[in-house]
Amino acid sequence: MANYFRDRNKLIILIFLLITFACSGAVSLALQHYLTGSTKFINYIGLLRGTTQRLVKKELMHYPDDEMLSKLENLVNGLREGGRGLRLNSLTDRVFRGNMEEVTLRWEELRNAIMSGRETGKDGGLYLLSEAFFDLVDRTATSAMIFFENTQRQAVTAAAVSYTASAVLAVCGIAAYVQFSRMTREKDMLGRVAYFDPMVKIPNRASCKREISEISANPPDGTATVFVFDMNNVTLANEIAGQQAGDRIIADFGGILKEEGEPFGFVGRFGGDEFLALFRECAENTASAFLKTVNERVLSYNLLRLGELEKISFVVGFVTGNPAQDGIEGMVDLAGKIAYDRKREMRKG
Repeated sequence: MANYFRDRNKLIILIFLLITFACSGAVSLALQHYLTGSTKFINYIGLLRGTTQRLVKKELMHYPDDEMLSKLENLVNGLREGGRGLRLNSLTDRVFRGNMEEVTLRWEELRNAIMSGRETGKDGGLYLLSEAFFDLVDRTATSAMIFFENTQRQAVTAAAVSYTASAVLAVCGIAAYVQFSRMTREKDMLGRVAYFDPMVKIPNRASCKREISEISANPPDGTATVFVFDMNNVTLANEIAGQQAGDRIIADFGGILKEEGEPFGFVGRFGGDEFLALFRECAENTASAFLKTVNERVLSYNLLRLGELEKISFVVGFVTGNPAQDGIEGMVDLAGKIAYDRKREMRKG
């Protein structure tokens, strides 16, 4: 359950950061799209003026160009539709919109004059109309530039505010993630200290108790084996050779049990010179094979030691049964009693 909440909190922080960066990216794209659109809009106005000049020149020389006329129609319609989607926030905006509406009206007059001239062969004031239209287009271009400059400043300000807010939120999110990770590491470290034996580097007595409780709460369906190892000469080694001598053989024996036992299940220091191994789904033949390997490792270890107090000596009691039926606590107690009885018999001998 702790891992679930830990992972969920990390996921929430990461999603928060992703949303922050996504919002910043969306603002960037929107600003880029707006700037591209405004540039295109102003270019269209300039293109309208230049194309109209060419068309009027051709019409006055009686060289009609329907393709160019159609192109101008499309330019005017595009500008009119684009202008309708603009927001009006100030007097500058309304001047620009008014100019755009007047461009549409004056174009209709100019177009009608062109069509009339084609039918009658007379210019019908086409030149004067074109000059007035050119002047209007120039004024519209100027008002458009002012409009887009104002809007661009607003957009840049909004983007700056968005980026700043995103940066602050990102920093807060990263700081929260770092803090959470640090707290998690500290909690894990405390957990390791609480459930880990630093000298032998295997789970300690608290871990043994926790493992017993977990098996008791959720016993395996099959056969399990419990081992209790009790070392023999640790007290004597401490008294004669010092505490370090006893700690050394405890640590070395624990290392052997860890290497050989972890593939099968749980191995921990049960306290002092006692070790506990709990193997789920472990039949008696597997338990015997494990003990044989441990004895061989201890024999090899002892061959390299000259003094008796440097050698590992132990007794073991193990019980194979069904924890669901026999109870894991009862199996541990029985394995411990077997080890204790064997140790007492050795002392008598």
